[in-house]
Amino acid sequence: MSGFDVAAGVVGVVSLSVTIFQGCIQGFVLLSTAQNFGRDADIVRCMIEWEQYRLCEWAEKVGLETKPNRKINWSLVSQHLHQLKAILTDVNKIKKDYELRIEVTDDDLKLEDIAATRKGLQGRLAMLKPKLQNQTAQRLHKSSTPWKRLRWAAFDKERLQILIQDVKYFNDRLYDLLENSDREFFKQALEALLRNVISQTESSSDLDSIKMLLSPDISKEGLESAVSAAATLKQRRLALDFTEYDTNRTSRSNIASTMSHRPYPSRGRIPINNSRGPRKLHLASLSGFSPPSAEKRRELAVYEGQRVLLEWKTIKKADESKLKHRVEALATLLGNITHPSFHSLKCKGSLKVSSGEFAYIFEAPPLQSVDFCSLLQLLRMECRPSLSDRVSLGAALAETVLQLHTSGWLHKGIRSDNVIFCREKDHNWKADNLCPVYLGGYEYARADNPLDITEAPSSQKETDIYRHPELTGGSHNSYKKQYDLYALGCVLLEIGLWCSLQNILLLALRRKTEDFRVRHGLQLEFGGQVEVAELSEKRRMLVTDIRDGAIIKELEFMAGKKYASVVMACLTAGDEVQSNNEKEEEGDSGEEEGDFATLLDLQEWVVMELKSSIV
Repeated sequence: MSGFDVAAGVVGVVSLSVTIFQGCIQGFVLLSTAQNFGRDADIVRCMIEWEQYRLCEWAEKVGLETKPNRKINWSLVSQHLHQLKAILTDVNKIKKDYELRIEVTDDDLKLEDIAATRKGLQGRLAMLKPKLQNQTAQRLHKSSTPWKRLRWAAFDKERLQILIQDVKYFNDRLYDLLENSDREFFKQALEALLRNVISQTESSSDLDSIKMLLSPDISKEGLESAVSAAATLKQRRLALDFTEYDTNRTSRSNIASTMSHRPYPSRGRIPINNSRGPRKLHLASLSGFSPPSAEKRRELAVYEGQRVLLEWKTIKKADESKLKHRVEALATLLGNITHPSFHSLKCKGSLKVSSGEFAYIFEAPPLQSVDFCSLLQLLRMECRPSLSDRVSLGAALAETVLQLHTSGWLHKGIRSDNVIFCREKDHNWKADNLCPVYLGGYEYARADNPLDITEAPSSQKETDIYRHPELTGGSHNSYKKQYDLYALGCVLLEIGLWCSLQNILLLALRRKTEDFRVRHGLQLEFGGQVEVAELSEKRRMLVTDIRDGAIIKELEFMAGKKYASVVMACLTAGDEVQSNNEKEEEGDSGEEEGDFATLLDLQEWVVMELKSSIV
């Protein structure tokens, strides 16, 4: 067969595939708009539209209707699409194979039916993928024959889900025909979209539905993706909100002034057994600790004969009645997280040790004689971990912050002395890799809720340097995700240069950035109030300056341009998102590389970039 005949054959198969694909889209639309869905309409329609979205994204990637990718096996594509179309459009097959009672009506589907306002989870997904709705409406408008409405004679959710599973199977087979890099790209893009929905929803049932979209067989497989784990974490946070509501025995008129966390009015009541409740701990079982101080906020102790790590939290007496419930809720949340994407020690619970003094009690790793060391302490030692180990450390921290933010929590204490390593006692810290790592320092953590009481951390020049410039100088800005990302960027900067932030800033201020490469184990001190004030004024400029000799340029030399771009993205988080929002308001919907619609999109990119840099 000549090359011309082969090319002609490919064109013919592609042309056929386009026709079948259009039939698949018609089937998706008719199923999702069918009448008499019943009370489960939202989740079922979401599952149908989700698979339609996946198919359309795949078709766009392979250039099905524009410039077909010749590396694709179009014969297999045609077969998969043909089977998919039969599932979606053959009413007799639907009745026979799935025992579903559906009928074709005499009513024509109208454009306004597709553009109808969606509610619940379906509405939130539609807002994040408006292109799908527009393309669907255009297909209906251009159709030469009217699309006849479908109607359920009797709706059976379980049998319809089996049909959707078969649809998913053939969608997956189409994605299997892509190259590995393209499949991974789509996986991350789809999960990023769902992360945004998770961060916005306040309904436990919607979160269950999102987990179904990610993996309908998750309960059977016992597996859970990082995004699904974030949805579970958000559910537990919502359940704990109601725990707190129930424990505050206050009249409804005084809720706003006395609660650290008021439930959103749109939520349905979440059963308390959605999350393991706080374990009752006893002060008499805790030993081997000393009273907390400004210098000592973390220490090893013994609880019920087991080594534990204490993290202290001080509450003003005037706020204790309001904030003690937050302490219990956070301890319960940190005790329920088991997914490996969340790098934190498991919390056994919390204890009130004395007036205004509380302790979070974390389980220490199962070592014979445990000891711990913070990242800040390691930076002051003369150890020299590989770049690969350092990038892995940065990825673990970024992933943990992403999980927290997706679930609706703010950390408020990200800095190198809250990054913890646990090893056997008398361990040689200088000769070790950096795994496993745990993020600690939850003293001021709270839900990302505008109604929540916010606590201002005590001001110290050693820790203020990690705080976003908008939070210093007597500002009363409410804490938000971008401030956590700024702090994360500071820690990533330390990891990349393997130098403490205090040293980095002081060397830059003193114009000695070349010393990043030779100064290890040396701790510089602030040179008086004048230098402290100058550093406070110039700090943002110092860490974002891109001129030769600046911090970021030295970071490019030490860790590479990709790593430096990640750090810069964290340090300027919120700026680019705000800029893109302004573009949308001005009617510029064009997307460029590096543009992020939300902070969660940016964080997904940060994690992806760091993980892809590990060698």
